[in-house]
Amino acid sequence: MEKKKFWSPLTGGVLGLIIGVGITLGIVHVFGSALSISSPCPPTLTEKQVSAYMGSFLSTTVPYNNILKGGTVDLQQYNAMTCLLSHNSQLAGFRIYYGTDNTGAAITMLVGVDKKNTDDRTLFYNVGPGLSGPCPPICDTSPY
Repeated sequence: MEKKKFWSPLTGGVLGLIIGVGITLGIVHVFGSALSISSPCPPTLTEKQVSAYMGSFLSTTVPYNNILKGGTVDLQQYNAMTCLLSHNSQLAGFRIYYGTDNTGAAITMLVGVDKKNTDDRTLFYNVGPGLSGPCPPICDTSPY
C-alpha cells in the first residue's frame, strides 16, 4: 500500500500565504500608528486660560506701526483647524489669538468661528508659538 503525501507544493503555498498575511497584518497593527501621516489634535485650553494668556501677551507687546500685509498659518495650526472642524462641522472659519503662557512663552491659540463671526467657545487649542504671525514682522523680504 502506498502512503499518501500530506505535504505537497499546493499545501506549502497555501500555508505560506496564510503566514505571510498574518505577518503583514501584525506589522501593520504594531507600526500602523507610527506610519500614519495624520497629526493628533493639539492641547486644549479653557476660556479662562485663553483670556489670561491674551491679557499677558497684550500687556507686553509692542503695537505695530506698519500696515499689516498678511500672515502665516503653519501646519500645526492647520491641523488644529481640522480638529476644530471635526468637532463642529458648522464652523464658518477660524480665529488665531496670540498669548503668553504661565512660563512667559509665546503661544498661539485657535478657536472656531460661526457664521455670525462669533467665537465658538466650546473648544480652544494651544498650538505653541509655531511659525505663524502677522506680516510684518513675521515674513520674508518680498516687496509685496
